[in-house]
Amino acid sequence: MFKNILAIIFIAAAVGIFVSFARPVWEDASKLGDEKAALENVQAEFQRLRKVRDDLMAKYNSIPPEDLGKLGELLPPAPASGALLVNLENLTKLSGILLKRVDVKEKQAVFAGLAAPPPGPYEELPFEITVSGSYEGFRAFLSSLEQNLRLLDVEEISFTASEAATYEFVIRASAYWQKP
Repeated sequence: MFKNILAIIFIAAAVGIFVSFARPVWEDASKLGDEKAALENVQAEFQRLRKVRDDLMAKYNSIPPEDLGKLGELLPPAPASGALLVNLENLTKLSGILLKRVDVKEKQAVFAGLAAPPPGPYEELPFEITVSGSYEGFRAFLSSLEQNLRLLDVEEISFTASEAATYEFVIRASAYWQKP
């Protein structure tokens, strides 16, 4: 009987020792399994993002160089106020009206108490132009301005009548350019 009790004590001690040493190892193995699963998820996400990047690069590389130039003109990488002035002058000449004045303004906060607008991938270049000519010529100018590649927002138009069928138009607008 003593041998049976001693055997049971040794078996219980062996099981206790095994459990006390094996449990931390088992927990470490479980943690490593969890970390492995997390790393596999990260790797799968990287592979998905790599595929998206490759697809975008393929789409970008499939764009003809002429169209890339048009995209650069639509939203140039710099303010390009000189190119904007030349463009406006060409449009006024084609429309048969006279470009009198161009004022390019610094962008300023409308109200100091308001929060700044959320940052975007572009900057605004506000300007004001004064043109003189007939109403039909002005309509042609607005139409060509609308179809122009450079992205412009006309915010306000005011006019004054002068001699006969000649008007003076003041246009407040904004052009846009990409942030670096």
